[in-house]
Amino acid sequence: DLAVHPLPADERDHIAEFVRDLRQVKFVPPDGFSAVSFWTSGLSRSTRSPFDGKPSRTLVISPFVTAGLLDKVTAGGSRHVLISRKEALDALAADALTGFEHVYVLDAAMETLEDASGAELTGLHAKVYVVEHHGQVSVYAGSTNATDAGFGRNVEFLARLHGYRHRTG
Repeated sequence: DLAVHPLPADERDHIAEFVRDLRQVKFVPPDGFSAVSFWTSGLSRSTRSPFDGKPSRTLVISPFVTAGLLDKVTAGGSRHVLISRKEALDALAADALTGFEHVYVLDAAMETLEDASGAELTGLHAKVYVVEHHGQVSVYAGSTNATDAGFGRNVEFLARLHGYRHRTG
């Protein structure tokens, strides 16, 4: 129902079948983690951010960032780390990064990879968030950029692994 253009009936039927199958899947967390769950944004106004509750420490890996979201990430705690693209960081005011202990840019020499078919992939596109709350850690990975839109109005999806830091590292 959120598609920009109406989908043909056969595509809608395939999606409905996929959703029915997906509801039967039991997701098993990897060693060290106790739970697998999923987080979405943009579907309701009541969605809580992974950064609510003022994490004690965070790692943010995202190709796109906004000052507003970075401010939320660093509202509590310390020793936060950010990894992004040079052009995204250059677009920010200098004070947008003051809450981070470390800010890294992916080395341009490491930005070009090949996928399984041999197609060339360039640029950082990963979106990963490691959020620590006093001994508990959640690792989020998915489609959500570290932007106000990504954690607000855009429809986005993250998978979440949760566990205790002494078990997950």
